[in-house]
Amino acid sequence: METRERILDVAVDLFAEVGYDKASIRELASRLGFTTAALYYHFQNKQEILTAVAESVCQEVEALAAEADATPATAQRSVDLLASYFGIVTARPRIMTVLESSIATLRTLEVGKRTATAMARLSELLAVDDRPESRLRAEAALGILTTLHRRVSGSVEDLRPHLLAAAYGALVYPADE
Repeated sequence: METRERILDVAVDLFAEVGYDKASIRELASRLGFTTAALYYHFQNKQEILTAVAESVCQEVEALAAEADATPATAQRSVDLLASYFGIVTARPRIMTVLESSIATLRTLEVGKRTATAMARLSELLAVDDRPESRLRAEAALGILTTLHRRVSGSVEDLRPHLLAAAYGALVYPADE
């Protein structure tokens, strides 16, 4: 494992354990067996580390939005988009925990703004029409897949069809409309 990758891996563990705001460069360097100067050689500051952690997720969400954007709007596109998004989320649970707990900081970073734009595009692509309530249901569907699997017991793979059904249901079956 390259040094940069090792730093990011240990940073994700530290950020997930104590939170991004409470984590210190000194503690990260200590866990790595580095001096803080050696750590600063690879990353200028803690925000740069968070940016690097978030970048891969951002790029995948952007690519998913671009791919879905190039596909005709059908129910199958929505099903596929939800499944692909859930794959992004479940492939990196520790990173997603860090990103969720660091949302206030991420909103101030370029990578966070890009991710928010890509997520908004996914919501637009999932919404069944242009009404605000359709957009809200699309955002709820994405929210189900982003967070709910961490709150239930059992294997994520065992729960996958149920979570996808819940997300799709939120998308297309409004209550008392």
